[in-house]
Amino acid sequence: MITPRKKSEHESPFRLLFILAGSVFVIETCIMFLLEFLPPMPEITSTMLDATLLTGLLFPIFYFFSFRPLTENLRELREAEDKLKVAALAYSNSSEAMMVTEPDGTIVGVNPAFTHLTGYTREEALGRKPKILKSGHQDGEFYRSMWRQLETTGKWEGEIWNRRKNGEIFAEWLSINPIRGQDGSIHLRVAQFRDITKKKQIEEAIWRQANYDTLTELPNRHLFLDRLEQEIAKSDRTFLPLALIFIDLDRFKEVNDTFGHKMGDLLLKEAARRISRRVRSADTVARIGGDEFIVILSQIEDEENIALIARHIQEELALPFSLGEEIRDIPASLGIAVYPRDAADLDGLIRMADDAMYVDKKGRHNGFSRQFDSWSQTE
Repeated sequence: MITPRKKSEHESPFRLLFILAGSVFVIETCIMFLLEFLPPMPEITSTMLDATLLTGLLFPIFYFFSFRPLTENLRELREAEDKLKVAALAYSNSSEAMMVTEPDGTIVGVNPAFTHLTGYTREEALGRKPKILKSGHQDGEFYRSMWRQLETTGKWEGEIWNRRKNGEIFAEWLSINPIRGQDGSIHLRVAQFRDITKKKQIEEAIWRQANYDTLTELPNRHLFLDRLEQEIAKSDRTFLPLALIFIDLDRFKEVNDTFGHKMGDLLLKEAARRISRRVRSADTVARIGGDEFIVILSQIEDEENIALIARHIQEELALPFSLGEEIRDIPASLGIAVYPRDAADLDGLIRMADDAMYVDKKGRHNGFSRQFDSWSQTE
């Protein structure tokens, strides 16, 4: 069985041309034959009739092979021009900053939103590299990773911190996409970005409100529990113990009742400052409610350091507090628990430190206690 050969896309116009040319030849031959049987007519009339018939027969060839392709090309050019105008309008009027670069990063175009956002004019940006916006917030590995992804996929999207011309740091959401040539190689890169600084500030404010005490600016109970969980996991990996110091201001209610809440708040802020300056930078001081503070001492290599830090905190809180025109001594009770010796989990460790603090509170003030151990002190 013979399968008919599939016609090529290029055969159709040539076939049409062949048919039209053949039709013209056949029709013209027929006309000349018929003219032999017609009465004689003036030569000019015969010439005009022949020219009219020939023109009518040649018109389809002219239309299909000259006029029609020309009009189609013109229409495609108009459509392409319209698309370019729309793209130019979108580029110029976009609320997002846009930057066009060569594959090596050289800037070849920016839109007005770019100038509004960064402060750099078109003339100042052209021919330079995007590093003019570099803020220094990201390290070299961040940019190396970005370029690896651009070279692998041609695209990159993410959050980045940049610097305006006036030196102001801002956060932006950046998307980089390629414009490829007919051979598939990257011809240009288009970067679009928008300012998300206010969004980041709102997120930061919400996060701080959820994790920090608004009065003392110390971590609150929520953040304290999160950090304690991380420190316990770290202790399990390094086999170095950690300690909790539970602190309670014994006469806080008396200060509130006598001097008012304003003086009570002043007392809490001063107590927080004193405790914070007596611990290491890696440690955490938190206010977990009312007049109760708690300290996480992480990575303890020598347990004697726990007693030393507790004694320093005790000495700070033993100093008189200035409450307006009054100077008052505000004693504090301290309780200590060590992980994993005193408790094997987070809740147990907090409970042991709390119990130890109450042991100290029932004894003499300005001391500290570690429950269920011979190690304790009173001054």
